[in-house]
Amino acid sequence: MPISHSTARPAAYLLILLALAAGCSGAATPAAVLTTEHDVTRAVQTGLEQRVTITPALPATGEDITITSVITNRGSQAVALESRICGLTLDGTLRLELPPDVLTCGGYSMGGTIAPGESRQSSLLQRVVSPAGTYRLRVQHALQPQLWVEMRVVVRSK
Repeated sequence: MPISHSTARPAAYLLILLALAAGCSGAATPAAVLTTEHDVTRAVQTGLEQRVTITPALPATGEDITITSVITNRGSQAVALESRICGLTLDGTLRLELPPDVLTCGGYSMGGTIAPGESRQSSLLQRVVSPAGTYRLRVQHALQPQLWVEMRVVVRSK
């Protein structure tokens, strides 16, 4: 049976109103999940790429996360690099803190060159303090040259 225009229009209006209401909701939606960047790889300098991952991918307020950075030489020449060996430098709008009873490494950096195909890795455990929302996180692993990777992180309510 064909749908008459008189019944199709109210149904279309109802769908539009539902979509608008869902878009205005403060709750995490599947669209919010799609906008989080929990695994980002960026070319940070000629030959060097940096991959930053956040685990879990969609953290909640009060949850501990692990931020891992791997710098890899994808070029054909060795590259001079001074990088963090313990932890990472963080910046941005995402509020994080060291969880209680967690010890930190006393080392800071290592220099030298990174050969083609070689990688350097460092990670950091942090607790999410920010309330639910979308935030910007900048991660620095390389000190010389000074390189940062920026990513978008969605925090869900617990």
